[in-house]
Amino acid sequence: MLTIEWKNSIGLIEKDDWVNIYGDEDIYNSYEFHKAIEEARLKDVRHHYLCVSEDDEVLAIIPSFTYSISLLETDFVWINKSLDWIRKLYSRFLSTRIFCLGIPLTNNKDYIGIRRNLPECQKAWIISRIKEEVVAKSKALRCKILLLKDVTRSRLDYMQKSFMEYQFFESPPNAYFPLISGSFFSLSKLKSKQRNRIKGIQRSIVDEKLDFRLEFDRDLSGDFYALYDTVYQKSDYKFIPLKEEFFHAIKAKLGENCFFLQIFDKDGVLRCMVLFLDSNDTLITKYIGLDYEYTDCALLYNAYILKSIEIAESRNKKLLLLGQTAYHPKISSGAVLERMYVGLNSTSFLYRYLIKYFMKMRYPPFEISQKYAYKEKELRDVVEFMDSIGVDVIENAGQS
Repeated sequence: MLTIEWKNSIGLIEKDDWVNIYGDEDIYNSYEFHKAIEEARLKDVRHHYLCVSEDDEVLAIIPSFTYSISLLETDFVWINKSLDWIRKLYSRFLSTRIFCLGIPLTNNKDYIGIRRNLPECQKAWIISRIKEEVVAKSKALRCKILLLKDVTRSRLDYMQKSFMEYQFFESPPNAYFPLISGSFFSLSKLKSKQRNRIKGIQRSIVDEKLDFRLEFDRDLSGDFYALYDTVYQKSDYKFIPLKEEFFHAIKAKLGENCFFLQIFDKDGVLRCMVLFLDSNDTLITKYIGLDYEYTDCALLYNAYILKSIEIAESRNKKLLLLGQTAYHPKISSGAVLERMYVGLNSTSFLYRYLIKYFMKMRYPPFEISQKYAYKEKELRDVVEFMDSIGVDVIENAGQS
C-alpha cells in the first residue's frame, strides 16, 4: 500500500531510510548536514519533508522549506528603512511566502530523492504525486510561489520534463576548479598572463608575510561569524541570513568534514577565514569572512583561492567548488563556470502571469566575456573532464 506523508522534522525519518535514498557520498544530501541546518533554526524558515513509502519501504524523500521574501527590492536606504518600520507592525507587508524544494542554502543539487532502482514508469508516477502534494501543501501553508532551487544545466532537461508547469530562469553560476593530471602550481596549463598574475600574488603573499593556519578540531564559529557577517552585508546576492548558531551546528554535526582556514597578517591579526566542507571527491569553500579594514582585501581573496587549491590537491580531490560570487578572480585563477537555473510556479493566476512575463528581469541570462585562464588545448581537456563528471561548463570567448 502506498503511503504519502509530510514530516516537519528530519528526526522523524530513520537515518537508514535517508541513506537508502541519497547515499552517503554527497555532504549536501547527508543526514547530518540536513539535521544541522534544521537545528540551526534559521530565521523565518520552516522545514518540511515529503516521504513516499510502499509497504513500509521508503521510495522517495523530498526536503523542502518555507520562508518569506520581499516583493519590493530596492537600493534606496530610506525605502528599506521604511519597510522595516512598517513590518514591525505588519510583518507581511509587501512580502509573500515561498514554498521551496531543496534546502535554504546554495548548491544543494539532486534533492529530488527517489530510489534509483525503481522502473522509470514508477519514478514518473511518483514525480506526478510529488507535484500534487507540493501544490496542496503550499496552499495549506498559504505560500503563493513554488521554487525549485539549484537546477544544474546537466539536469535541466529532466527537471523541465518532470516539472512542466514551472518556468525556468538562470541563476548565478557555480565556479569550479578542476584538479586533473599534475599540480596546478606548475602553472604549465595557464596562459602567460595568468601565470604571471599568480606568481605576482605568490610574491605578495610572501612580502606581506601572510600566515595560513588550518583548524580541524576546534570550533571557531564565533570568530568566523564575525568576519562572515561583514561579507554578507556587503554582498549583492543575498539569500537567507545565517546566524552564528548555524555554523556551530554544522561543525558539531560534520566534525572533521567541516574545518576552518585562518589567514593572519604579519602582526598576527586575523584578517580572513574560510569554512570548508569535505564531500567525497570535492572540496567546498562554503563561506568566507574578510576584515575589510585590511589594506589589501583583494590580496586576501586571491590568497584564499590559491590556498584552497593547495589544500584540495593535498587531499587528492578532483574538484574544488568555489561558490557563486566574485567570479573574476576565480576565473583568472583557473576556475570554470557551471550554468545554474531556478524553476518557479504559483498557485495564483496573477503570480503565474508575473513569473512568465516579468521574472526575466530578476533572473537575466548570465553573460561572461572574460576568457578562461587555460591554454586552448588545456581548456579542451578541462571541459571534457568536467563533462565526464556531469558538469556542463559555460562557454565564453576563450572557447569560441
